[in-house]
Amino acid sequence: MSDSSRESLRPLPIRVRPRPAQPIDSYISELARANHIRPSLLHGHISEQTIAAPKHNLDRLAALSGFPTDVLRRTLSSPVAYLIRIRPSSELTDAENEQAQLFFQIQQDADGRGLTVRTLAERHQVSRRTVRQALRAPRALRHQLTRTNVPVIAPFKHLIIPMIEERLAPSEVWDR
Repeated sequence: MSDSSRESLRPLPIRVRPRPAQPIDSYISELARANHIRPSLLHGHISEQTIAAPKHNLDRLAALSGFPTDVLRRTLSSPVAYLIRIRPSSELTDAENEQAQLFFQIQQDADGRGLTVRTLAERHQVSRRTVRQALRAPRALRHQLTRTNVPVIAPFKHLIIPMIEERLAPSEVWDR
């Protein structure tokens, strides 16, 4: 983002401190509510809509929240990270596959964030001993990873289709 456009955005009056590994959408909603703004309006201002999912502009979020971009990047978690999983192995039992997935998620949360073992344990609802085991465990190789397809629209399809039939614009559908 250029300096001139960043200067045009001023921090909101009430600053909200981001929590470690807090989802970006959750932080934007919390920031909006604290400043008495509709969360959908702030999401629309910060996010760039794409066909697949909204792409968050961290420079805009940093300008509005009053926190540096690198702090937000380190602290907040991306929703895309939760779509990457370890491909289950036929050589392992179900319990071992679940443990490998849990270790992978803990390692992903810990990467470059500076989160404490206690924070990771609370976030994943496991003991600190399990977190330490996960951090010592070998990393998953690229060929072991897969991306899950989540049908985002499926739970809301019965609500959205009538609005599309009314020929509402996407922003009007989002506001409703």
